Amino acid sequence: MSRPKRIKFYDEIISYHVISKVAGDSFLLKHDFVKQKFLDILKNLLNAFSFKLEAYSIMSNHFHLLITSQK
Repeated sequence: MSRPKRIKFYDEIISYHVISKVAGDSFLLKHDFVKQKFLDILKNLLNAFSFKLEAYSIMSNHFHLLITSQK
């Protein structure tokens, strides 16, 4: 038996502040080409799951996203 879906979609539009930090003291997001690849992957995911990227900030060891659900 498969587990139930965890993402619930509601009728109203909701915004989320997403934060993630790289494990340890690594600076994996230091180079511009890595940041661009991250944004390319993020764009594909946002389109697949119907979210809109309102704002973002990518630092060397973490990032912030402000995303909004779409109907």
